[in-house]
Amino acid sequence: MFVKLISHSLQHGLVLETKMFTVEWKIDIERKKLVDYLISLTHPVGRSKAKFFRAIGFNEDSVDLLQSCLEAMARSEETIERIDTPYGAKHVIEGVLDTPSGKQVIIRTIWMESQNKVLRFITAYPVRERQ
Repeated sequence: MFVKLISHSLQHGLVLETKMFTVEWKIDIERKKLVDYLISLTHPVGRSKAKFFRAIGFNEDSVDLLQSCLEAMARSEETIERIDTPYGAKHVIEGVLDTPSGKQVIIRTIWMESQNKVLRFITAYPVRERQ
């Protein structure tokens, strides 16, 4: 994954290479978060996202595919925004998601960075167009 330099500080000893740096992340996507939140029609916050993901073919039978697509996106797409929070750095990543229905959709994913080079999946939702 390539991360655009947005803030003036470099953390964790990252090496700057022509205004971008490359980081080899470990990706953490909890299956439970996908099943109980992102594709759950009963979750109070996630159900609106679940309607979207189910409409494009993702369900309990395709959780492994969704997980691998999200991981591939985190590894191949650029961070479009990095926000420092009290809990760590939040990364916003957008990319094209190939779906079981055959459609390609653009989604935005949110990840939290930990000190040991782990990106933990937080959420995903559709975007109408890239910023």
